[in-house]
Amino acid sequence: MSNAHLLINMEQKKFIRNKEEKIEIIYETFLNLLKDKGYNNLSTNHIAEIAPISLGTIYRYFPEGKAAIIKGYFEHIKEKIIDEEFFELASENDLSKLFKLIISKHLKVYRNNLEAFLAYEQALLSNKELFKNHRISVYEFAKETVKKLREGNEAYRNLPEERFIESFLLIYNLIEAITHRHLAIIPMFKSDDEIIKFLTKLVMFSIQYLRDSS
Repeated sequence: MSNAHLLINMEQKKFIRNKEEKIEIIYETFLNLLKDKGYNNLSTNHIAEIAPISLGTIYRYFPEGKAAIIKGYFEHIKEKIIDEEFFELASENDLSKLFKLIISKHLKVYRNNLEAFLAYEQALLSNKELFKNHRISVYEFAKETVKKLREGNEAYRNLPEERFIESFLLIYNLIEAITHRHLAIIPMFKSDDEIIKFLTKLVMFSIQYLRDSS
C-alpha cells in the first residue's frame, strides 16, 4: 500500500473518530438537559450553548433535531443488547442460553442508563409525535433483528415473518417492562441472578404459549 493510501486511511479514521466523539458529546449533553428541562422545553440551541459543538454540526448529524437525537441514542443503546454476540448465539438454537444473554445485557444497560430511560419515558408521555415515532422505531428495530435472524438460521426462515416480529416485540417488551419495574419503581428480586432466571423461564413459557396459539 502506498504512503498516499495510508494517509487517506488515517484521515478517514480520524474523521470517523471525531464524528463519533461529537455524537457522544451531543448525546451526553442532550440527556443531561433532558433531565433538567424536560423534552418539551429542550431545543438543539440549548445543546449548542453548552456543548463545544456548533448548531450546524448538530443538524449535520441529526437533521430532524432533538427527535432524531433521542431516537439515535436509543438505537445505540439497543445495539449494545442485540449485537454480534447475540446473532452468533442465535445460530446455535439454544433459546434458554440466548435469552439469558439478552436479559443480562438488558439489565446492565438499563441500570447504567436508568436516568436517561426515565427521562425518555416522561418525554414519550408528554409528546404524542415522539411517542408515535418511538413505536415506529421499535417496530423497525424488531423487523431488522428478525431479518438478520432469518438470514443466519434456516429454522427461523420457516416462521412467518410478521408473526415472528410480533413475537419478538412481545418478548422484548416483556423483558423491558419487568426490568423497568424492578430497577425504577420497586425491587422485586434480591439479585441479578434471580431476575435473570425468572425472566428466562417467563420468556421460555411465553415462547411455548406463542407456539401453541399460532
